[in-house]
Amino acid sequence: MSDGAPVLRPSERSLERWKVRHVEHPSIGDFLAGGEIANGVHTILGGESPIDLLVRARRGRPIIFSFHGNTPRSADLKLPVFTGLNVTRDLDVSLVALSDPTLHLDADLRLAWFAGSARLRLQAILPTILARLAQALEATQIIFFGGSGGGFASLHYAAAFPDSLSVVWNPQTDLRRYNPSHVEEYGRAAFGWTNLAEAKARLPEEVSSSLHQVYGPRRDNLILYLQNNSDGHVANHMQPFLSGLGVDVSRLGVGQVVSTSATPTIWLHLASWGEGHASPSADFLSDVLRRFVELPDWRSAFSSDRLDELIGPRPSA
Repeated sequence: MSDGAPVLRPSERSLERWKVRHVEHPSIGDFLAGGEIANGVHTILGGESPIDLLVRARRGRPIIFSFHGNTPRSADLKLPVFTGLNVTRDLDVSLVALSDPTLHLDADLRLAWFAGSARLRLQAILPTILARLAQALEATQIIFFGGSGGGFASLHYAAAFPDSLSVVWNPQTDLRRYNPSHVEEYGRAAFGWTNLAEAKARLPEEVSSSLHQVYGPRRDNLILYLQNNSDGHVANHMQPFLSGLGVDVSRLGVGQVVSTSATPTIWLHLASWGEGHASPSADFLSDVLRRFVELPDWRSAFSSDRLDELIGPRPSA
């Protein structure tokens, strides 16, 4: 982690609304050293920006790691930001919701994909933190959960955990293919690049910016890929990602409502939740998670038609 002064702007940061216990760890080494992981917000200090985690522990149960997406700040919405609390509220699981530390670098930065910065190499650091949490909470299964930019983060980090499950919706799969304003904002805040062209050219040098870099035929973690069929992400992110894994995307029924096996480890659920970048409802996501949590063997479900049943009735097109 960086030796630079931490970026902490009190006017942009508040833990008040979470109303839970707050535990500070002086460094990543201190966090990893052991000891109980209590319920509440844990803040890992010692680097450029604080790494905030909200923990709701149910030891000996599956663990869900939840990643947020685009997060515009305001006077009423300050860091840290945690998602997934309501969706998982009634599930018998541990929840760890993460807030992206890179957002501390600039109040106008809305999205950083949990990819880190020049002085906080989050993609190298975070897998160790997640593994420590899973071990301390005696997790029986590991689920990564997030949509859009949080979907990218979920897929990226899940790749380091064999036999984990990703439940993602409308994810980005290649950062350089996403909205240019977000790419430029991130490049400027995280690496000091001056324009979009520089950001696109240099991004792969600094972070793992495309899921093609981490996924391949030997990757064995499981993915439930939920995608709104009128979203531009179908052409810009879903199809290139799957094509890169050798999938014939012409057979997947793009533009239709369909639930099908894309590969032995990826189940694709194309649905119609609204126009464009619309998300599935919280009830739908909660039901999907509940069914997976209750399932003893994810892998056998992925290799049969049972997965279609687990996802539930398909919305009408």
